[in-house]
This record gives sequence, structure tokens and C-alpha cells, in this order.
Amino acid sequence: MPEVITISGLEDDLAQGAPAQPPIDIASPLLTLLGGAAAVIVLGVLVPKLFARPSGGLGGLGVIVPCRKKDVVSAKPKSKQRWCLWTKSKSRILGRHPSRSKAVKQERLIQMKKHGIPTRR
Repeated sequence: MPEVITISGLEDDLAQGAPAQPPIDIASPLLTLLGGAAAVIVLGVLVPKLFARPSGGLGGLGVIVPCRKKDVVSAKPKSKQRWCLWTKSKSRILGRHPSRSKAVKQERLIQMKKHGIPTRR
């Protein structure tokens, strides 16, 4: 014959008119939502910034910045000296260009020649 198991305490709650389900705790879903948002921020924003390469397509090989007044030379028109390509250590200027894209092209050409990659003309 099967045994009958009696759970104590259930009859007392029902007799007193207590609700069958416990009240909903709003803090738990809110903490879960905040934890998920924090995980998205850490994984989507902070981790890529920590492990990302420098932007600009150069990979940290050269520095391209707008030319300062003292960087402009008189041999070229001022309109063709808007962007300066500097060495990585910013010790000297490698070129002055009218646009950032032309400075990037010069840096890529320098790196190709430096590493022995043939260039087309």
C-alpha cells in the first residue's frame, strides 16, 4: 500500500485566506534587465575599444592631422597643404596634402614600398 505524505503548513495558509501565489517581486526582473544592459555595454562598447586597432585605415603606421600654420611651406599653395602626414613618432612631416584621402594614399604607398609590395603606375 502506498504511503501518504502530509505536508505541514499548507492547510494553515489556506485557512487564513492567504493568496495562493506569493506577491510578484519587481526588483528581480529590474536587476536582470540592468545586468543585461551592463553586459551589452561592456561587450559591445568597452571591449572593442580596449582591443581595437587605431582607426583611420592606417593601422597606427602614420599620423594624419590638419596642418598647422607653422607646418605650411611657401613652395606650395596653401590650398594644397590642408592635411599633414607625420611619422608615427610625430618627429617629422612626410607630406602635405589637399585632402585626408590623398594623405592616406601616400601613407599606403610608403608602407607598400617599405614592405616590398609592388606598386602599379
